[in-house]
Amino acid sequence: MKKILEVFKKFDKRTILLTGVLIIVTLAMYSLNPQKFATINNLKSIAVQFAEYGCFATAYFIVHICGGFNFACIMIGNISTIVLTLIYNNANLAAAMSPGMLLAVSVLAALLTGMACGAFMSFFISKFKLSMLIVTICAARLFEGIGTFITGGSPAMGPKELLQFSRMYMFNTIPYMFIVTVFCFLVSSVYLKYTRMGFQARLYGMNRTANRYSGISNTKTLLVAYTLSGFLSALGGIVVLARNGAAQPDYGVTISTSIILIVMLSGIILGGGEAKILPVFISALILQVFDVGLMLGKSNLFLGDFLQGIVLLIVVIYLTKAYKRLKIFQPKKQDLIPLEK
Repeated sequence: MKKILEVFKKFDKRTILLTGVLIIVTLAMYSLNPQKFATINNLKSIAVQFAEYGCFATAYFIVHICGGFNFACIMIGNISTIVLTLIYNNANLAAAMSPGMLLAVSVLAALLTGMACGAFMSFFISKFKLSMLIVTICAARLFEGIGTFITGGSPAMGPKELLQFSRMYMFNTIPYMFIVTVFCFLVSSVYLKYTRMGFQARLYGMNRTANRYSGISNTKTLLVAYTLSGFLSALGGIVVLARNGAAQPDYGVTISTSIILIVMLSGIILGGGEAKILPVFISALILQVFDVGLMLGKSNLFLGDFLQGIVLLIVVIYLTKAYKRLKIFQPKKQDLIPLEK
């Protein structure tokens, strides 16, 4: 019993609270359809689908620590996978390379594309002093337009090997897609906790002016953060391609809200120097269990989006402490009793 308590002491209150929420949500979703929810196949399906939320959540989380936004992470994933399909389906390259080598080159090109997109956004933010919010929104539209121009708006078929990869399991239990997601979380954790650039990114999120006067290059800090975010976004796009078998330039337009909800639900405010990735992992798992539970419970498809919006609004109000501005939460001023002469 003492060992268990010692393990719990290592986690902060936020992680313990989210774990309790995960248990409550799991039990609630289980009650909607106990026969299908508790099956091994459904748990494997949750682990596979969790990869999509997990990869993109880490990509958004890295930039969020810097006190900014990356609303283009999903579009970066889309354009990266489109590049992957173009290279893989090239007849000249297919004739000159083996299938395995061609697939490796295609995946590498996709990852480099994602990193280049992240560096492209950081250039405009750091050099022109533009708002991160505006730059990432404009970049998302730009990447979507480029992808639509390349594909003509039609899905681009991906490699069959990736589709097979999405159905492979380690020890016939753990999906390889889930392992890719864990890799993304580990990369984010190592970057923020154990690297110099990660420490500088956290300082930048707390106070960019003090960070600059301390001799740290804000331009380099943003470049590394956004490049890493682009890398993780490209991995998320590859995960989506492996699941769906085709790349689409406009895929996941509505997922952005879910990704923001995951990061905000973890309790991490904008900037603040936070470096804990475990709450983001648990938050993503909560949202995935919630979505699968509603689907198995045959609930209205729009109910999940509606509830996510409500929860996101409540979380933002709580984290920013905006509720203190309401008069109903302010203590009433007591009338002063005049002192007797």
